[in-house]
Amino acid sequence: MPLRVHTACLAALALPFTFTFSATNVSAVQPVAGSVYAQGLSVPVDFVQHPNEPGVQFVLQQNGLIRTIIDGALQPDPLIDLGPIVSSAHQEHGLISMAIDPADDDGFYVHYIRNGGASQIDYIAFTSQTPWTGDINQRERILRRPQPRGIHNGNAMRFGPDGYLYIAYGDGGPISDPDDQGQNLATIFGTISRIDPDPSGDYDIPEDNPFVGVPGAAPEIWAYGLRNPWKISFDVGPCGTGGLLIGDVGNFAVEELDFILPQHAGANFGWKCREGDIAFSGCEPPEGEEFTEPIFAYDRATGFGASVTAGYVYRGAEMPSNRGRAFFADFASGRVFSLRLTVARSMASTARAVLARHGVYNDLLGALCRRHHVWHATA
Repeated sequence: MPLRVHTACLAALALPFTFTFSATNVSAVQPVAGSVYAQGLSVPVDFVQHPNEPGVQFVLQQNGLIRTIIDGALQPDPLIDLGPIVSSAHQEHGLISMAIDPADDDGFYVHYIRNGGASQIDYIAFTSQTPWTGDINQRERILRRPQPRGIHNGNAMRFGPDGYLYIAYGDGGPISDPDDQGQNLATIFGTISRIDPDPSGDYDIPEDNPFVGVPGAAPEIWAYGLRNPWKISFDVGPCGTGGLLIGDVGNFAVEELDFILPQHAGANFGWKCREGDIAFSGCEPPEGEEFTEPIFAYDRATGFGASVTAGYVYRGAEMPSNRGRAFFADFASGRVFSLRLTVARSMASTARAVLARHGVYNDLLGALCRRHHVWHATA
């Protein structure tokens, strides 16, 4: 069953700020203090850590600029300006997401709504690292999908620990999914899709995608039944499960946080038969269909927020009592939440086996994690 939010689970966010997180399934937490990291940005929508350069981060602005931060200093010149090709026709359009392949960091992938309204993923090579630059005229198109309407685009993307690119697509709108995209396996709308991109253009389908070979199903689909998964991230780092954290924005009533382990590919999160952890009217699920419930849900009527934004599972060393906590936020209220995630030993063993197949888990790390009991995944 998902956790339902209580007042004790919440803390307001202000910058600079100090706040304390708690959750119903945790007895003690460590206070978290923060400060402004960068300012002078215009509508930032994504923050990307370079996987192989600890001192380098990139901030995406909705208007198409990608700004560079080096050792905490915002650089005056952008990495690239994609403004001429991104759409500003709707408040949910623009440049949305960026991803860098840790195994091939000569360039980067961007996901945006292009002029004309289609979602597009391009690969762009770095033309320099001193300073960091890219060329708008040297783009390779990986994937393009026309969007049916101007909202619920999703478009977040991240490389998983298995080396594949995971892409979050919304149902295409408008409210209440009138086209029934969320439960339609013939489309990638309302899904987490998984591809193997080729920097020279196009992509391959991983052979173990759950719907490969299923008649009528889009082979890109890795999980489905989502409304508008605005942000996603992987639980990686020391003792990470490799699971995917998803914030799926609700329709009228409930916001939801989802979490899926690698071995649960093919999961159906329920939209539009389910909104969060409640039934949604107007949907008759197929007989025997099993939905994956959110690990956390909160009602909009409580005033806690109205647009969930997924964050990260903390696996760092500086806040040991917060290891294994999922931090996330609400765009509408400006609040930041967290909750501790736990996983049954059988699930942890399976997750470790999946990660080991992809070369991201070893016996020494496994022994350390088991000894300190810090494997956490889903409530």
